[in-house]
Amino acid sequence: LSNPLFSSNYIDRELRKDLAHHHRETVCFNRNVANGMMRLSLYLLGHNYLKPFRIRAHKGTHPRTHAEAAGIPVHLVQHFVQALTGGIRAFLSRCTLSETMRRTWEKRWKTPGKTKAEYIPKYALA
Repeated sequence: LSNPLFSSNYIDRELRKDLAHHHRETVCFNRNVANGMMRLSLYLLGHNYLKPFRIRAHKGTHPRTHAEAAGIPVHLVQHFVQALTGGIRAFLSRCTLSETMRRTWEKRWKTPGKTKAEYIPKYALA
């Protein structure tokens, strides 16, 4: 935990462990970059907001999720999870996203060697 690169090394290890296209072998890669970014975003969302945090810094209680361990208040984490799983549909026009997340949502990541545009349903851009 005292290593300044701990968080970077940790997420790299988790990605390589859990996602097949992130293994160290040379034949493992995403065939479609936009879909790979979608999977990565969903993986990080699940890791940060749903997966239990199991590293104990002190005896006694510890944060329930990785987001709480990072300092995000419990009520915000619960609100975010409820918004995601509560059956309320997210609309792009009602969301404020970073440029990276907007690019992922709109599948604007370019796959080398692919000339055809990604298929995006009209309702995804509403």
